[in-house]
Amino acid sequence: LGAALADWPLWYADWMDGQLVEKGRQDMRQLALRLASLFPALFSRENYGRLRLITSSKHRCVDSGAAFLQGLWQHYHPGLPPPDVADMECGPPRINDKLMRFFDHCEKFLAEVERNATALYHVEAFKTGPEMQNILKKVAATLQVPLNDLNA
Repeated sequence: LGAALADWPLWYADWMDGQLVEKGRQDMRQLALRLASLFPALFSRENYGRLRLITSSKHRCVDSGAAFLQGLWQHYHPGLPPPDVADMECGPPRINDKLMRFFDHCEKFLAEVERNATALYHVEAFKTGPEMQNILKKVAATLQVPLNDLNA
Protein backbone atom coordinates (compact mmCIF):
# COMPACT_ATOMS: atom_id res chain seq x y z
CA LEU A 1 0.00 0.00 0.00
CA GLY A 2 2.82 2.41 0.85
CA ALA A 3 4.46 1.89 -2.53
CA ALA A 4 1.14 2.36 -4.35
CA LEU A 5 0.49 5.61 -2.48
CA ALA A 6 4.02 6.84 -3.19
CA ASP A 7 3.44 6.28 -6.91
CA TRP A 8 -0.05 7.84 -6.90
CA PRO A 9 -0.23 10.50 -9.63
CA LEU A 10 -1.26 13.88 -8.24
CA TRP A 11 -2.95 16.45 -10.45
CA TYR A 12 -1.47 19.25 -8.34
CA ALA A 13 2.13 20.28 -9.06
CA ASP A 14 4.35 22.66 -7.09
CA TRP A 15 4.30 25.24 -9.91
CA MET A 16 0.53 25.61 -9.35
CA ASP A 17 1.04 27.12 -5.89
CA GLY A 18 -0.48 30.59 -5.91
CA GLN A 19 -1.83 30.15 -9.44
CA LEU A 20 -5.42 29.83 -10.59
CA VAL A 21 -5.85 26.47 -12.31
CA GLU A 22 -8.43 25.83 -15.03
CA LYS A 23 -10.94 24.41 -12.53
CA GLY A 24 -10.72 27.68 -10.59
CA ARG A 25 -11.29 29.68 -13.79
CA GLN A 26 -14.35 27.58 -14.58
CA ASP A 27 -15.65 28.04 -11.04
CA MET A 28 -15.30 31.82 -11.26
CA ARG A 29 -17.00 32.01 -14.68
CA GLN A 30 -19.85 29.84 -13.40
CA LEU A 31 -20.12 31.93 -10.22
CA ALA A 32 -20.57 35.04 -12.36
CA LEU A 33 -23.30 33.35 -14.37
CA ARG A 34 -25.11 32.21 -11.21
CA LEU A 35 -24.88 35.61 -9.53
CA ALA A 36 -26.06 37.39 -12.67
CA SER A 37 -29.08 35.07 -12.74
CA LEU A 38 -29.80 35.36 -9.01
CA PHE A 39 -29.37 39.15 -8.82
CA PRO A 40 -30.56 40.52 -12.17
CA ALA A 41 -31.05 44.04 -10.77
CA LEU A 42 -27.44 44.21 -9.61
CA PHE A 43 -25.91 42.54 -12.69
CA SER A 44 -28.16 44.14 -15.27
CA ARG A 45 -26.78 45.07 -18.67
CA GLU A 46 -27.24 48.74 -17.73
CA ASN A 47 -25.04 48.29 -14.64
CA TYR A 48 -22.30 46.39 -16.46
CA GLY A 49 -20.39 49.54 -17.39
CA ARG A 50 -20.51 50.71 -13.77
CA LEU A 51 -19.12 47.44 -12.45
CA ARG A 52 -15.69 47.74 -10.82
CA LEU A 53 -13.86 44.71 -9.45
CA ILE A 54 -11.08 45.19 -6.92
CA THR A 55 -8.49 42.51 -6.28
CA SER A 56 -5.27 41.97 -4.42
CA SER A 57 -2.02 41.73 -6.33
CA LYS A 58 -1.87 37.97 -5.87
CA HIS A 59 -1.84 36.34 -9.30
CA ARG A 60 -4.60 33.89 -8.36
CA CYS A 61 -6.83 36.77 -7.27
CA VAL A 62 -6.19 38.84 -10.39
CA ASP A 63 -6.90 35.80 -12.56
CA SER A 64 -10.06 35.03 -10.55
CA GLY A 65 -11.39 38.52 -11.22
CA ALA A 66 -10.65 38.19 -14.92
CA ALA A 67 -12.42 34.83 -15.09
CA PHE A 68 -15.43 36.31 -13.24
CA LEU A 69 -15.63 39.10 -15.82
CA GLN A 70 -15.43 36.52 -18.61
CA GLY A 71 -18.41 34.76 -17.03
CA LEU A 72 -20.38 38.00 -16.98
CA TRP A 73 -19.45 38.54 -20.63
CA GLN A 74 -20.91 35.10 -21.38
CA HIS A 75 -24.08 36.11 -19.55
CA TYR A 76 -24.49 39.27 -21.65
CA HIS A 77 -23.22 37.78 -24.94
CA PRO A 78 -24.12 34.07 -25.05
CA GLY A 79 -22.13 32.12 -27.58
CA LEU A 80 -19.54 34.84 -28.21
CA PRO A 81 -15.95 34.42 -27.00
CA PRO A 82 -15.02 37.03 -24.39
CA PRO A 83 -12.49 39.72 -25.31
CA ASP A 84 -9.43 40.43 -23.24
CA VAL A 85 -10.57 41.86 -19.89
CA ALA A 86 -8.68 45.09 -20.61
CA ASP A 87 -11.05 45.65 -23.54
CA MET A 88 -14.26 45.02 -21.59
CA GLU A 89 -16.62 47.90 -20.94
CA CYS A 90 -16.19 47.62 -17.18
CA GLY A 91 -12.39 47.36 -17.42
CA PRO A 92 -10.05 44.89 -15.73
CA PRO A 93 -10.02 44.28 -11.97
CA ARG A 94 -8.13 47.00 -10.11
CA ILE A 95 -5.38 46.03 -7.70
CA ASN A 96 -5.66 47.50 -4.21
CA ASP A 97 -3.67 45.57 -1.60
CA LYS A 98 -4.29 48.18 1.06
CA LEU A 99 -8.00 47.35 0.87
CA MET A 100 -7.97 43.66 -0.06
CA ARG A 101 -5.02 42.55 2.10
CA PHE A 102 -5.36 45.00 4.98
CA PHE A 103 -4.57 42.21 7.42
CA ASP A 104 -1.01 42.05 6.11
CA HIS A 105 -0.36 45.66 7.14
CA CYS A 106 -2.47 46.31 10.22
CA GLU A 107 -1.03 45.44 13.62
CA LYS A 108 -4.28 46.54 15.27
CA PHE A 109 -6.20 43.96 13.19
CA LEU A 110 -3.72 41.24 14.09
CA ALA A 111 -3.90 42.07 17.80
CA GLU A 112 -7.60 42.81 18.14
CA VAL A 113 -9.06 40.32 15.65
CA GLU A 114 -6.67 37.56 14.61
CA ARG A 115 -5.46 36.89 18.15
CA ASN A 116 -8.75 37.74 19.88
CA ALA A 117 -10.95 34.78 20.84
CA THR A 118 -14.04 37.02 21.30
CA ALA A 119 -13.73 38.79 17.95
CA LEU A 120 -16.41 36.66 16.26
CA TYR A 121 -18.96 37.72 18.85
CA HIS A 122 -18.41 41.31 17.79
CA VAL A 123 -18.70 40.38 14.10
CA GLU A 124 -22.11 38.80 14.66
CA ALA A 125 -23.26 41.77 16.75
CA PHE A 126 -22.19 44.10 13.96
CA LYS A 127 -23.98 42.05 11.29
CA THR A 128 -27.28 42.35 13.14
CA GLY A 129 -26.85 45.89 14.44
CA PRO A 130 -28.04 49.28 13.21
CA GLU A 131 -24.68 50.09 11.61
CA MET A 132 -25.05 47.17 9.18
CA GLN A 133 -28.62 48.20 8.37
CA ASN A 134 -27.37 51.67 7.46
CA ILE A 135 -24.60 50.16 5.32
CA LEU A 136 -27.10 47.93 3.52
CA LYS A 137 -29.37 50.90 2.81
CA LYS A 138 -26.47 52.91 1.39
CA VAL A 139 -25.23 50.01 -0.74
CA ALA A 140 -28.73 49.35 -2.07
CA ALA A 141 -29.15 53.03 -2.96
CA THR A 142 -25.72 53.25 -4.60
CA LEU A 143 -26.21 50.05 -6.60
CA GLN A 144 -29.84 50.91 -7.31
CA VAL A 145 -31.07 47.49 -6.18
CA PRO A 146 -33.89 46.60 -3.76
CA LEU A 147 -32.78 46.55 -0.12
CA ASN A 148 -34.31 43.11 0.41
CA ASP A 149 -31.88 41.70 -2.21
CA LEU A 150 -28.98 42.39 0.19
CA ASN A 151 -27.91 41.04 3.54
CA ALA A 152 -24.84 41.19 5.74
